Amino acid sequence: MAENYQNGSRLTRYTYAPNPDDFESGQLNPSLMNRINYESESSDSSEDAYEYTLKKEEYYKNLFRKPLKKIRFSVSTSDRDRTTYPDSHDCKIILNGSNNIDEYNNVVGFNILEACIPVSYYNINLVNRARLTSSGTTILNIIQGLNGYYSVANIKGLHANIAYSANTGKFTFTGEILSTLGDTGQDRSIAKVLGLGYDSASKTYKSSTPLVTDIRRTGFYDIEVGNIPSINCLHTNYSKNIIARIPMTENFTHIINYSTDLMDLNCNNFFPIKLNHLDIKVLDEFGNVIDLNGLDFIITCEVTMLGDLPEDM
Repeated sequence: MAENYQNGSRLTRYTYAPNPDDFESGQLNPSLMNRINYESESSDSSEDAYEYTLKKEEYYKNLFRKPLKKIRFSVSTSDRDRTTYPDSHDCKIILNGSNNIDEYNNVVGFNILEACIPVSYYNINLVNRARLTSSGTTILNIIQGLNGYYSVANIKGLHANIAYSANTGKFTFTGEILSTLGDTGQDRSIAKVLGLGYDSASKTYKSSTPLVTDIRRTGFYDIEVGNIPSINCLHTNYSKNIIARIPMTENFTHIINYSTDLMDLNCNNFFPIKLNHLDIKVLDEFGNVIDLNGLDFIITCEVTMLGDLPEDM
């Protein structure tokens, strides 16, 4: 444990999370929590805050005094309860031995090492196209009736009143296409595909202020595991529980085979938890849950666990 002194005060840099209140209720190891609560309740009322902090820090430090253990396992979203979780992109995978993977006690670290995930989402879909409205054109009615993965040529061919310039990379529409429900991830998603520019006065995305269309694909998949403490995760403007960011290196209908660079592995440890399930979501660059249209994916995980606890704790 690294310690620094500045202006007479004592500062400590943790490599693990020292505050159990930061984590989901019920996930912390009960026996360890009992020991910490006992320490808290038995502290002498006359003991000053500095001495009490030393006692607490010694306890946390002792947790990591013995070597850590690492175990790797692979899960598929096909292992989910399809009745409760019909969609692979937003599901819970139970770790209870039924899929040959038991629950893990005293887990202090978590990483995703590999993923095999299909590119099967639609860039025009039920969620983002619902954000659109129009000013008296039939084009919107055509777009509103479609779900799919569209290329520039596909969209241009939908209607005679849709044009595309290869020189500018922009669509033009007869009549106004706009997103009027706010500046959300869903609005940004459809605006990116159709090249709708943001109008700050009306706070809408409009075809009358066109941008270069970015119809290629989402830039990446973010894999969120909601029950992993956030100190171990990538924080974004839409989630504090991103475990892996998978670059979109393949086109529609292809499979991404992803391996984490060793330099990207998270080495932060957190207060010990019992890991008996994984709450998994697949998100796009705007934080929208990506519909994989029923296809499953596989992830290979690594958990870091405490070794045998020191006898004098």
